[in-house]
Amino acid sequence: MRWVAAAAIVGYFLYFAAGALRAHFALDDITNLGRYYERGPLRVLLDTVSFSGDAYRPAGGLFYLAMYYAAGLHPLPYRIAILALIAANIYFTWQIASWISNSRPAAFLAAMLACAHGNMGSIYYWNSVVYDVLAYFFTALALFLYIGARRDGGSLSIGRSAAVVVAFFAAINSKEIAIVGAVWIAGYEILLRRSASMSPFICRRGDQR
Repeated sequence: MRWVAAAAIVGYFLYFAAGALRAHFALDDITNLGRYYERGPLRVLLDTVSFSGDAYRPAGGLFYLAMYYAAGLHPLPYRIAILALIAANIYFTWQIASWISNSRPAAFLAAMLACAHGNMGSIYYWNSVVYDVLAYFFTALALFLYIGARRDGGSLSIGRSAAVVVAFFAAINSKEIAIVGAVWIAGYEILLRRSASMSPFICRRGDQR
């Protein structure tokens, strides 16, 4: 049954991804790339830690510049990279939902919603919303690392803690909305982990419905 669910998720993702591979650049892509190209890769990299007032979503800038220096203005590599990020987002969503709910059907539903819904067309077809894709990716990565260590009363190592912080700041450097990641972590601590002995929704390792 698990493999059937996995195949359904992959098939649903590929249904949207196949057409998105043929998408081209939009005007916003050239505007965004020009902004970061003029600023230069070193300055954009420094923007990720300086929080300069004139910086604009430097994680997205690093994406644009890395893709430009690797592939020029050929749209397909940009499409492949963004779709790979979306695929990672779907996996993180499935795993986090599985841990929190301890329910495979709930995790399956969450992953299907992360694949696509009525307002996600731009996520698949426009490079210019890479900021949203990156913000989701790094926020989900931070949650994945945090919850993976904290569930069942576990603690974070120094290395894992540093990775969570780096992922969180990378998410904020992608798009400002990622600040909600801190709220989600606090919510996990308050609503789930501390009430593990009373809540039927807390995941136990090796025990899934």
